Amino acid sequence: MKRNLILSLVVGSAFAVIGFSCSRSSSDTPAVSKKLYIATGICYSGSGFTAPTIGDVGQLVSRLDIDSRQYEVVHDYANLANDALNSYANGITDGGDGYIYVAVENTTATGNRKIDKILKSPFGDRVVWQPNTAGLASGTTTTILKGISRTSDKGVIFGTTGNVERYDATPTRITTGTTLAPTAWGAALSNDGAGRDCSSNNTNITDLVALPSAVVGDAVGKYIYAHAAVGQMDIGVVSKQGGNAAGISCLANAPGGATLTKAATAIVAYNNTLSATAAPTSIVYVPTGSGTGKLLVAYSSSSFNGSGAASLNNALVMYDFTENTAAGETASLTNGTILYNDNDFVGVSAIAYDSSSHYLYASRVDVNGISGGVPHGYILERYLIDLTTPSATRVLDSNNSSFEESNSFTNCPTSMFVAD
Repeated sequence: MKRNLILSLVVGSAFAVIGFSCSRSSSDTPAVSKKLYIATGICYSGSGFTAPTIGDVGQLVSRLDIDSRQYEVVHDYANLANDALNSYANGITDGGDGYIYVAVENTTATGNRKIDKILKSPFGDRVVWQPNTAGLASGTTTTILKGISRTSDKGVIFGTTGNVERYDATPTRITTGTTLAPTAWGAALSNDGAGRDCSSNNTNITDLVALPSAVVGDAVGKYIYAHAAVGQMDIGVVSKQGGNAAGISCLANAPGGATLTKAATAIVAYNNTLSATAAPTSIVYVPTGSGTGKLLVAYSSSSFNGSGAASLNNALVMYDFTENTAAGETASLTNGTILYNDNDFVGVSAIAYDSSSHYLYASRVDVNGISGGVPHGYILERYLIDLTTPSATRVLDSNNSSFEESNSFTNCPTSMFVAD
């Protein structure tokens, strides 16, 4: 095996660790290695794949030490002593306060949805940060919690398939509308009449990112979402006021079916127009300066790329992002560029970026493990990203294989991030 597995088991106040390690002098001060945090559950890998059942996927929040390649369990949502049957993490985010914030979905009992707060350690202490409420769509089985991001006011935003909900630090649900008829903070995405059209992007939100506040004095910033539905494979930027500010809620939109430019690392023979089924499944925002950044997007499908018209089905794409840093509300997504489009980037369910090493990690379908349209294995790939001269280069393991082969810790990743 090319890695060691650490399973940390809590026994009283001690951990029993199963694994292998090298002896180390007490005078050594080991460097802190970055961790890839991985949540598994019923993940979405793009158009054309059949969704797995809860019995076919993992229900873990785990972390992979990137240097030692050892895994540790942070929380096991399949443990019925701690969580309701059929619970899983359908979004995780680094809170920046030593904790992970988790959007917990449940396949059978909507009343078991919640937002958890878990210490970033093996079997870390956990509290229910937000119990099930109306904001977690407790009365419907069709609205699924998906994606979560920390806001500048120390609250969170999270997707509920068709809406975006916001809770402040207390936590209290932030709504619009009236006291008697409150409306979700991001419930009504608009067409502002100036070519920025986010309308109808409210049936399958796949991922989102809360941006830091760009204007001094603003409590929260704008947010970016990904949406995947027929004719609506879009990326959108929404006002700091949420999705209910008439005429200004949609600040920018990168629609599906767009024709993109190619970086030098993209395969020239493949078409550069997104297909009708190229679904944006995961996004990462990388700030580059005051009011500027790069947005990395995984477009995914069960079909391979082709040379025919509008046949770009799977690709890592980068957009330039700009926003206002003074009063007012403006934003743009421009210069869509294909960084990578080889067929090892297929059915990607989650991506994560390490700003210190410039590596991007992607969980993708093992095409040799598909049965009846259902993926039964996910491989982790690693790519070196150049944001300035746009490029993405696949980085193989020492034995010329993928970064991590499919295993029980990568069984259908729903969300990932890199942190200490």
